[in-house]
Amino acid sequence: GKALIFHVDVHPGADLGGGLLLDHATSVVIGETAKVGRDCTLLHGVTLGGTGKARTDRHPKIGNRVTIGAGATIVGNVSVGDDVTIGSQAVVSTNVPAGLTVVGQNMLLNPKTSTSRKEAVKQRPKTWYYEVTSEA
Repeated sequence: GKALIFHVDVHPGADLGGGLLLDHATSVVIGETAKVGRDCTLLHGVTLGGTGKARTDRHPKIGNRVTIGAGATIVGNVSVGDDVTIGSQAVVSTNVPAGLTVVGQNMLLNPKTSTSRKEAVKQRPKTWYYEVTSEA
């Protein structure tokens, strides 16, 4: 069907909020019990999938105004809070509180964790310029 033309596989049972932008869209997969909030952006290659362990509510719940980078994978019945940014190629299998950035494998970056991060956010709020540590 249409997945062959557009290379997008969104289960008809998925709950998608208004203002969703599938930027480039290619290879996006959204599972049956996934929920995506309002005004979110998903880049190409994003997967909102299950882990294969659960049979009922098994897909991610994405908050409002979330940006998910190219190739990111969010799996399981996890919650991603409002205003989260998930970096390209990140793997998320744990809950993410509102306002954080996720890179790598479940590495949560909190802009309020340290004085140096707070200053970096003030200087360059749109670049998500934080030192990458596992302190969060």
